[in-house]
Amino acid sequence: MRGITSLAGIALLVTLTLSLGGCGGGGTKASTTSDGGGAAVQATVSQIAFISLRDGYYSLYTMNPRGGGVTRLTFHRHDGDPAWSPDGQKIAFSRMGAVGWNIYTKDAAGGGLKRLTSSPVVDEDPAWSPDGQKIAFCSSRTAPNDIYTINADGGGLKRLTSNPARDEQPAWSPDGQKIAFMSERTGGDIYTMNADGTGVKRLTFSPEHAWHPAWSPDGRSIAFARGATQGIDDIYTMNADGTGVTRLTFGPFRNEDPAWSPDSTKIAFSSLSPGEWDIYVVNADGTGLRRRTSGYPYNAEPSWWGPH
Repeated sequence: MRGITSLAGIALLVTLTLSLGGCGGGGTKASTTSDGGGAAVQATVSQIAFISLRDGYYSLYTMNPRGGGVTRLTFHRHDGDPAWSPDGQKIAFSRMGAVGWNIYTKDAAGGGLKRLTSSPVVDEDPAWSPDGQKIAFCSSRTAPNDIYTINADGGGLKRLTSNPARDEQPAWSPDGQKIAFMSERTGGDIYTMNADGTGVKRLTFSPEHAWHPAWSPDGRSIAFARGATQGIDDIYTMNADGTGVTRLTFGPFRNEDPAWSPDSTKIAFSSLSPGEWDIYVVNADGTGLRRRTSGYPYNAEPSWWGPH
């Protein structure tokens, strides 16, 4: 999560970050208000959920993959990290409350808001298991940060990692057997582990920081962001075993938050141009770059759903 450009906002961000110690790889946290609900059309065709600062709040929206049909789902001051359930019925996301950040779910058709965690620190980066029964997430309740799972109804909390380094940004494999994640145990790399936390394996070996893993729906590839040069991040893909690393974007700004299309042929991502975050879509081979949002200071954190 990102945002806040005013000096007052930056000061608030620093205070919150120091006091809460968040999980999500450099994103900002800010403010709180009540949620007014929101109404939407039931997800039956391909949709991208994202966070936008277009109505004064960092709220949850959906749009079609071409950037049209934008619908607002939440009316809270700061939500983040949207993640579609496998059946397209719900969206999990993180929300800042009076104390801490927690994981919520909401019906994609509007209503049905449910809080799953109650943490005084930061719970974020939710990711649904392919069967829709569990949600993996990052939590700073065990400093610095670790990966947990929780049942979709809020029960069955389980800690998966306990390394002294930061473990964040979980992403399930399509078969539900593994979870990819970012870890700073080697400076900042992509790892995988079994869904029960065993069998940890390092996939990336670059001196550049790698993060935001996203498993392709066909299970063959993992997209991720990597810092190509100082201040410039780009989108890469690799085979699920860590081989065949391919760079898809080439700056000149920050490119992060990859999210695969349901057919594994395209990737949506967040890109920072001067003064504005927007969502772009690129083919999985790096061709066909298209911008999908514009005109607002923050459109980012895409999550792509579609019927299989």
